[in-house]
Amino acid sequence: MRCGDSDSVDVQTVDALGAADSLNAGTLFGFIRGWPLDQCLRLGNLGGAFSTTAAGGVQAFRDRLRLEKFLADHFEFGNT
Repeated sequence: MRCGDSDSVDVQTVDALGAADSLNAGTLFGFIRGWPLDQCLRLGNLGGAFSTTAAGGVQAFRDRLRLEKFLADHFEFGNT
């Protein structure tokens, strides 16, 4: 069993519905691609945080430009 942690990111929370699902999705996205655990957890944390920035479980993800900027500001895909 592997354990790890990842720092949180500050966001303006609107609704926490779906945050855990988004965290799981981001973590699994990296895991199935063979990323290191810390990168999987970081992307999961970012997905969970971003999901809380709009009402509803997936509404935040409908704004692709805002999502891409958020990830660019907080995650380095080139290091995976």
